[in-house]
This record gives sequence, C-alpha cells and structure tokens, in this order.
Amino acid sequence: MHGDFSLNPLFTRDSVSRVLLQQGRVQLDSDSNEQTEATLRALRTAVRDIIGPHGGVGTAFEIKVEPAAPPRFRIGWGHYYVDGILAANEKPPGADALRAGNAQGVSADGILYSEQPYFPTGIQPNTQHFDATKEFLVYLDVWERHLSAAEDDSLREVALLGPDTASRAVIVWQVRILEKTDDNASTFERLDPKDALHEVLDPRILLRVQAVKNTDTDPCIVSPEARYRGDNRLYRVEIHDVGSKAEPKATFKWSSDNASIAYPVRDIDGTTIELDSLGRDDRTAISIGDWVEVVDDESALLGKAYDLVQVIAVDRSRLEITVDAPLKNPIETGSPRRTILRRWATKPIEIRLASDPATQWIDLADGVSVQFSIPGKAPRYRTGDYWLIPARSATGDVIWPKDGSLPAQVAPHGIQHHYAPLAVWEGAGTGATGKKFEGARKTYTHLAK
Repeated sequence: MHGDFSLNPLFTRDSVSRVLLQQGRVQLDSDSNEQTEATLRALRTAVRDIIGPHGGVGTAFEIKVEPAAPPRFRIGWGHYYVDGILAANEKPPGADALRAGNAQGVSADGILYSEQPYFPTGIQPNTQHFDATKEFLVYLDVWERHLSAAEDDSLREVALLGPDTASRAVIVWQVRILEKTDDNASTFERLDPKDALHEVLDPRILLRVQAVKNTDTDPCIVSPEARYRGDNRLYRVEIHDVGSKAEPKATFKWSSDNASIAYPVRDIDGTTIELDSLGRDDRTAISIGDWVEVVDDESALLGKAYDLVQVIAVDRSRLEITVDAPLKNPIETGSPRRTILRRWATKPIEIRLASDPATQWIDLADGVSVQFSIPGKAPRYRTGDYWLIPARSATGDVIWPKDGSLPAQVAPHGIQHHYAPLAVWEGAGTGATGKKFEGARKTYTHLAK
C-alpha cells in the first residue's frame, strides 16, 4: 500500500481488540489504521473458524466447462470466502434470462473465465494454458489492492475542492490456472491443495534491515553515536523485475516516502508526459533527475514491471515532463483513467543474496541498509511484493524486529495473496473433449432456510 502512512497500515499488535482514544492527546493515522486492522482480523478469523480455509454457498465460483473449441469455462455467480475474505462474483440484473451468454461473457451460469472483472480490459488471462492435452489446476487468488485519489478521482470530495484525504483498499479476485509440471505435481495429489498453492506460488525471499553510522554527517551537528540521520520516514523496498525462470535475475526499487508520491497522467507522447499536477509543494514536486514509473491497471492487476525512466526536463507551464526513454503508453491501448506516474528514489537495483549476515548489505540512504536472503531454498520472486521500514530521527534507528543481536529476516509485508483451489482439469474422462473437471471447492449451507 503506497499511501502516506506513518507506520505499516497492516500492522496490529498481538491481542489488540480496540484502540482507545484519550482526551487531549495527539492522534495519528496509525491509531485508526490499527483499529481497522484489528477489527478486520477478528471478523475474518471468525469467518474462517466457522467456514474453514475456504468455502461458498451453492454454485459460487463453480467451474463449468462448455463444449467449445478451444475449451472454455465459466465461473459461477456467488460469494466465496478465502481465509475469511469475501470474493464476490455478483450476478448482474437480467443474467438469469441469458442462456447462451452475451457479448460480455455473461450468462445465467456465470461469467466466462476470459471476461472476469478483475482482469484489465482486453487481456485474455493465461490463454496459453487452454491446451486440452495438459492437466491444470484452476484456483482463486484473492488480495487487497490499494487505491489513492491519484488513481481514483471519485475519492476526492468536490464540495471541499477535491483534497487528497483517505485512500482505500479494495478486494480483488482472479481465477487463475496453474499447469501441472514435475515441480508442482504434488499440488495435484493432495485432497486440498490450498497449502501446496502457497508452497508453489508464494515468494521465497527474506529481508534484514539495519541503520548504520553515516560518517559523512558533521559530528558537531549530530551526535556521533547516532545511526539513522534522516527525517522520520517510511521506507519502501519493492520487488521490481523478476527476470526469467531460466535466469531469475531479480531487481528491486525503493523509496523513502513509501512511493506515495504519484501524479495522474493525462497523455503520453513518446518521451513527453502530460500530468494533472507536478506536485503540491517542494517535497512532492517532480524534478529533473527523478526516477519515475508508469503504473496502470495492467501492471497492478497482472503483476507486471514497467521500465523506470529518469526525468530530464520539466515544463511547469504546460504540466509536462520529458523522460530519457519512451514509455509504454497504456492510454493508447484503452487503459482506464487509472494511469499514474509513481516516483522512486533510484533506478532498479540488482538483488544480491547473502548467506552470511555480515555480507551483501545494500545501502539505501541516510544509513539505512538492507540485505536479501533465501535460506536453504531456490529463489522465487514476485513483482510488487514489498517491505515497509519505519525510520525515526529521535532514536537514530529503524523500527525492525530483532533475532538476538541481529536484525530479523522478514518475509514480504505484502502483497498478501490468499488462494483456494476450485477445480482440476484431469487427463482422462468423458465428454466432447475427452477431459473433465474435478471440483475442488468447499461448500456449506445456510443456517436458516
């Protein structure tokens, strides 16, 4: 979540049930965010304890194959819960009257896999997997997407002249396909492959963070015992490009302001980008030398990494900037209005894995250093996964858990993906294609009829 937060907005202390405000005290965004997180965790834990790891009523998210060439299938209407989180495939009005389906892939039985709502318009999800000769697992992936006013203008209050206030987290779901290979064959052999999905899909990478002494600062101004020498910041370290399976040469990018500085894009013409705004003050103003990245629905929903480019000119009268290389233009390809330019501190940096806590530290800024490791496992990266690192000038340190005297190795704070198996396309069966689906959903009935 890229907002302007003081702490990780997903953070909550163990066993906290409520946050109690006190009279005359300073109130922080982290207080309200912790209350929201505590309430959500309690609610989702209760749902999970009652329903189980995943489940739905009736034909919710049931996978229904259609006799077509190539094979295609529909996703049943209804509500399905994964780890207590609601995935809603809402039936639109009039769907019950449609048997053959309409142009948007909607019918009484559900929506076509290729037309599901949380894939960007015009993107055919995983079409390369529709090979009837292969076996694959159909699964549900649920997570939260963060939206700011830069991405969704409806969050602004027009009556107040459109200030940037609170942001939103929205639940996104995608039905995806995992093809059976030698590496993940055990996933298909389990009665409930939910845990195996995490083993196959989740990243394998850990991060340590420390603040080290900065010898460049004048000791007459700042105590020589201080380590972190910057302002109060929320650093963000995010996986950028993951390379290829044959060569997983991954890179990361970072920001000292949680990459919360973003500019809505009006138009892109080669290396010239027209923006809604160049920033509201000196801290947020875009400047020559800044590294920026175009972000749209395709990159956010499909986990794609676009190139980072550097600003080489700024025309404040025209609200235009010039960058050092042409950018992908999502506006030309019909991307929705949610196209923004996000600011980062540097160009992507190659991830160097450390086997020793004393080696392979990568300096960011003001004494903050990070170290990546994958103990005892082959590397696996996922674009968009991130860590949030609060740094405080009062303590001269970062807020990071300890493992004895060393900074702890921490898995990514997000994006937190939640998986549920829906069906398996088997290697033998009956029907027009000689294949069949074996359902893997869990269902329950209403308490009251």
